Amino acid sequence: RVVKDDTTKDELWWGKGSPNIEMDEQTFMVNRERAVDYLNSLDKVFVNDQFLNWDLEHRIKVRIVSARAY
Repeated sequence: RVVKDDTTKDELWWGKGSPNIEMDEQTFMVNRERAVDYLNSLDKVFVNDQFLNWDLEHRIKVRIVSARAY
């Protein structure tokens, strides 16, 4: 799911055949809060720091926090 807003509406592929499923910002925040509450309830979490995109000019740093190691 991807938040569809003024930044992403013209930059991402939306519609039939697209892997991008739109979500409004309020729905994202509700789901984010639930996920954070769940992770905070665990004894152990796994943190994985990665880069998206191999091109140095366009890559983005991301942090994935999960209940299971992947």
